[in-house]
Amino acid sequence: MIFYFSATGNCKYVATQIAKVTNDNIMSVVDCVKSNHYTFHMSKNEGIGIVSPTYALGLPIIVAEFLKKLKISADRKPYVYFVATYGTTPGQTGFFADEYMREKGFPIDAKFSVKMPDTWTPVFDLSNKEKVNRINYRAESQIDFLLAQIKSTACGDFMTHKVPRLAAKVCYKIGYESIRKTKHFNVEDTCIGCGLCEKKCPVNAIKMSHGKPVWIKEQCVMCLGCLHRCPKFAIQYGKNTKKHGQYTNDTVKINKIMETERLYLRELRMEDKKELMKVLSNSESMQFYPHPFSEEEVEKWIEWNLDNYKKYKHGLWAVIAKEGDVFVGDCGITMQNIGDKTVPEIGFHIIMEYCKQGFATEAAYACMEYAFNVLQYPEVFSYTTIRNIPSQKVAEKLGMRIYKYFEKNGERQIVQTIMNPKLVEKE
Repeated sequence: MIFYFSATGNCKYVATQIAKVTNDNIMSVVDCVKSNHYTFHMSKNEGIGIVSPTYALGLPIIVAEFLKKLKISADRKPYVYFVATYGTTPGQTGFFADEYMREKGFPIDAKFSVKMPDTWTPVFDLSNKEKVNRINYRAESQIDFLLAQIKSTACGDFMTHKVPRLAAKVCYKIGYESIRKTKHFNVEDTCIGCGLCEKKCPVNAIKMSHGKPVWIKEQCVMCLGCLHRCPKFAIQYGKNTKKHGQYTNDTVKINKIMETERLYLRELRMEDKKELMKVLSNSESMQFYPHPFSEEEVEKWIEWNLDNYKKYKHGLWAVIAKEGDVFVGDCGITMQNIGDKTVPEIGFHIIMEYCKQGFATEAAYACMEYAFNVLQYPEVFSYTTIRNIPSQKVAEKLGMRIYKYFEKNGERQIVQTIMNPKLVEKE
């Protein structure tokens, strides 16, 4: 079992990479805390991994409290390891984590550290994306090293750039208590009231009031997840965060973009290529396209959407069925040229074996709601060849009406649209 806490994606990425080597399950500390789940049994060959960021030279308060309450039973003494991600120094995170684990009879066998972008933007500037990418690139060799050590169950303290224990204790006790005060936050007028910060706060310190986030606790974890994930970058901490930029680890998507009764949507990643080819390279699924996509075209399709996420904050997302965590296709919002203007268009591609189960309509409806409520588009569109009756029926179920027809690729296209109901009500 690998326990991790991650606000911006760094630790989840490391935990995911370890899981690929150990075949262990990964478990979010936040999910454990919110569900009051602290008791675990380790099977005979299962190890215990703890992956945490470094806050004020120590552990985030949520990680510390989780480790205090953690109850573990095991068939035999498991291999226990700790990994700290850090920007300047891992402080004494390994020592603090080991103190908690020793009390439970499971001392840490190996400690590692990985230098990644420091997300404490009240101080550190992450606006230079090339510099950030270089830090993440260099982190890969460090991750490769710890993967090899964990795979061989190596023991020892492999952490680098630590500080003296006394200094870490003083900084943690005084510094962390101060920076955790939520009075340092402020919200700009660009806030759209989407409520993402309230939903994702690991300690429920935020409540929406009159369409704006309000901090209802004097202190929080101070992970800055609300600041870095805000779609409008409307949440700030002090005077410097605005100019220092936002950051999330692009290698891993730690949050679901949206969720429905049966599905959730997340960002596509290159690892989805094989599953995505089941629809984009299938001749029947692609009968309304010029041709089924080659493997290289599917890769470019994913890259196109990754660029869209950065440029527009949306694109086509992976559609995952909750039951079995199964990849069923893609669906989302892309900017398309329809006649003489560029508009947000809802599109989808569902793998054949999952068609006729209502997944396309369910996902497309969620995307429409997201376009209106989060992105605040005044109108969304759908277009397809006149022969594609199934897609037109999905658009009709969303409440879309025929907007116009136009020619593309030598074939007549039908355009359907629907207005944002909030704007219609105002009129």
